[in-house]
Amino acid sequence: MSEKSPLVVATPVLAEGTTKVQVTAPATLTAGYTFDAEHNGIPFVVRVPAGGVTEGQVFTTSFSPTVHTAITTGRWIDGLCDCFNHPLTCIMVCCGCGLCVVGQVLTRLKRSWLGFPAVGDEHMVTFRNILILAVVDICVIMLFPGKTYALDPVTKEMVQSNNASDLDDKINRVVSFLSWIYMVYLIVNARFATRTKYGIEEEHCAGCEDVVCAACCPACTICLLARQTGNYKANEASCISSDGFAV
Repeated sequence: MSEKSPLVVATPVLAEGTTKVQVTAPATLTAGYTFDAEHNGIPFVVRVPAGGVTEGQVFTTSFSPTVHTAITTGRWIDGLCDCFNHPLTCIMVCCGCGLCVVGQVLTRLKRSWLGFPAVGDEHMVTFRNILILAVVDICVIMLFPGKTYALDPVTKEMVQSNNASDLDDKINRVVSFLSWIYMVYLIVNARFATRTKYGIEEEHCAGCEDVVCAACCPACTICLLARQTGNYKANEASCISSDGFAV
């Protein structure tokens, strides 16, 4: 979510135990936004504090040149199946919140909820919009349950075990299918954008690797994208923030 603009020169501030600098906000930005700054010729990323800042406002921040920048480029940070390298993300995906994690990844990549490059601050509502769609999807599936079947112990035949109607079953199937298509589409988009940003070439299934990973192993792919774009060794993760970082 880095706001690309000319580097802001930071002024050192006397502080014990850590390096503090003063920076001037290049624009009016909300809390959580990041922009590039420079201290002693070393670029670093500044995260806007709670409450946001206005253009020209001078505020104090920590000089942390590794935050958001010390990330692997040219290759994936780890393997597709290394999900437990960041347990929190793995738990979120396994608990059915995979689409929300994709929303956080797309926010970091400055993409809209439709997967397109964001215009202006459009990416700031990507996570919210995807979360709303996920909740609506769950509600529709609960209101229109699909038919379930069980073995009748007397006739030894499979019989319907719930009261779902044919209409309920059709709506459930259509909504579930569309939700799966939407999720795969977003994962493909996020994976392609991530590979482009970090200069990662396809290693297998040239030309369709993103689609294969998204369709065949969406959970592992989501976790990998989160680790690649999150640099969790330097940044604290959050389940509920729009970009997945603790403010």
